[in-house]
Amino acid sequence: MNDFIEIAKLGRSIGTSGLMKCIIFTDFPNIFQKGNIFFIKPYHAILENQMQPLTLKSFNLSKSTIAFEEIDSLEEAKKITNFLLLSSIEDTKKYCHLQQNEFFWFDIIGCNIFEDTTLLGCVKDIQRIANTDYLIIQTHKELSSLFAKEFLIPYLDHFIISVDIQNKKIHTKNTKNLLEAS
Repeated sequence: MNDFIEIAKLGRSIGTSGLMKCIIFTDFPNIFQKGNIFFIKPYHAILENQMQPLTLKSFNLSKSTIAFEEIDSLEEAKKITNFLLLSSIEDTKKYCHLQQNEFFWFDIIGCNIFEDTTLLGCVKDIQRIANTDYLIIQTHKELSSLFAKEFLIPYLDHFIISVDIQNKKIHTKNTKNLLEAS
């Protein structure tokens, strides 16, 4: 599953032709281009062999609706309600163009967090709360006996100095205080 990312969740069916509502997770809706291949999997599926490819037929961002070439009836659409929609990392990078100092979540996860020269931990996950992304940090083993096993860092300029994706390093400020307060 490391080669795929969740970009939406399929909702209820609309009408009789297979049109569905969808809940968008991605910040890059331009990935929803006619003819693109996506994959669906049941919400709790773990294995890649539980995924099914689908070809995008149409997408309407303002109405949050989606249709696939392979799904052309109400009954077929109902079978995949609440499934997750995934894109390959390769396609995500191809269709989602980042601005300077923007990064994909999958590139941030796994980065080590430093304040000055102290390794505080590693980005385990990212969670969006309201309009702020929070890095979930697995505290470094040398510090985890003194402090919380995990802590959060808001992805804001007040905390993030620089991000080096190639070397998997994020330099921060004011984050040791967050760890100590956790």
